[in-house]
Amino acid sequence: MSKPVVFFSHSSRDEHVLRRLKDLILAKTGATIEVFLSSDGQSIPLGRNWVYRIEAALTETAVMFVFISPNSLGSHWLYFEAGYTYARKIRVVPIGALGLDLSSIGPPLGLLQGFNIRNADGLNNILAVINEEFGFSHPLSFTNADLDALLAASPALEQAYFGEHTPLIKLVVIRFSSLPPDSQQSANQFLADQGHTYQFYHGESHTYGMSLRLAEKEKGNALLDPTHLARSFEILDSIFAQPAMQTVSRDKLLISLSPSVGLIEQRVNLTAKILGSEIALGENETLTFRGLKFNIDRDFRPSGPLVEVLRPPAPFASLPLRELIDLLFDLGVLFYEEAIG
Repeated sequence: MSKPVVFFSHSSRDEHVLRRLKDLILAKTGATIEVFLSSDGQSIPLGRNWVYRIEAALTETAVMFVFISPNSLGSHWLYFEAGYTYARKIRVVPIGALGLDLSSIGPPLGLLQGFNIRNADGLNNILAVINEEFGFSHPLSFTNADLDALLAASPALEQAYFGEHTPLIKLVVIRFSSLPPDSQQSANQFLADQGHTYQFYHGESHTYGMSLRLAEKEKGNALLDPTHLARSFEILDSIFAQPAMQTVSRDKLLISLSPSVGLIEQRVNLTAKILGSEIALGENETLTFRGLKFNIDRDFRPSGPLVEVLRPPAPFASLPLRELIDLLFDLGVLFYEEAIG
């Protein structure tokens, strides 16, 4: 009796992560299923007709997981695979992966019930769907350490939280004040309890893409790499949701851009650019966007523009930062300096 086939629809740019995820799924299901992954060299042996083999696999598929990442947003093939499969009345499950949130996806995929992979629960949702679809009872045994390993094994993503502008973001910094005693220890205990791989030295906690210092005279900061920003925000939101940490003040969130990014520096030109957009003039020198108050200026160091969000509200995961950066580029407030040289 042949095994049921699960199809992973994805961008070839996400091959390294999905290949490793395939191996983990097969191990955790005892190889009771087959996972079709067109980019792994196994699902389609060398020398076979690629299009024909994918079409045959879609015909055999019992359930399809569509991994929607910033890399796959422009993939027409991914939407073809999902549409073809859905038309055959086969279950199609969209998954927000590698920093993309499904809430930002419109129809038709946005109408289907899916989930995001931000922590171990997202990975376990894949096992839960497999169990439900095929009557299995495999343990939901993914841990946050498994997710860390998946991300660590992947090369740097070409596009992530900030989409096409991710390579232009150098660093995201969050500054805190009014920290309760033992904040650093509380953060470390949370990371350990949740199974996150981390290091602690020189008074800082380091996990993949994030460094956290919370013991500097009741002040602290988080340094975040833009590639895995959605994951870092998820961790920070969970840390500061703990009762002892809810008095912490979120003073600023700083988005530091590359020196290759230009900025309309004259205020009169900047205000002309934002007229009629979602960005409006706020109090004093601030601007507003969807409830955020922010400033934008040149960094004092040899760097690019600095977008400074004041008193960012919780949770970090819901802040419209990508939309803000996209709009600033669309309006020409920020621009590629090479393009006007």
